[in-house]
Amino acid sequence: MRKTAILKNSEIFHELTYDECRELIKLIEERTEKAGIVIAREGEDAKYLFLCVEGEMRVEMNVGFKESMELAIATVEPGKIAGWSAILKHGRYTATVRTVKDSKLFVFERGKLLDFFSKRPEIGFRVLQSMLEVASHRLLNSRVQLLNCVLDRKK
Repeated sequence: MRKTAILKNSEIFHELTYDECRELIKLIEERTEKAGIVIAREGEDAKYLFLCVEGEMRVEMNVGFKESMELAIATVEPGKIAGWSAILKHGRYTATVRTVKDSKLFVFERGKLLDFFSKRPEIGFRVLQSMLEVASHRLLNSRVQLLNCVLDRKK
């Protein structure tokens, strides 16, 4: 599949035109990661936004107080993103992202992406709207997962 089609079929770039996607392609670093690799760690500086092209990743949060307890809050499949905190000027990853399967990724470096959006704010605005939808759904999913965790502990 062509890079423009991959972007058009993704959860955050689907509102862009093919010409706008062609502009964005210049920012992509393609990366292949083996299963089990941590590509972003909760609390670290969010330097990269990841778009899953092939494979699968898992988003995990540490919900333990005295000892570490990882809770899977999202599965990232082709067309989905991870590391959305990279769109923030001084963002930190709010969760750990680990490959579950061998994965092919489109990687966007924060500085280049933010620079692009500052030069093309009409694109940045539409991407940001889609990103907020993703964050909203993930927040809701996290809340559900945490409530289930609490209810399971009470049993």
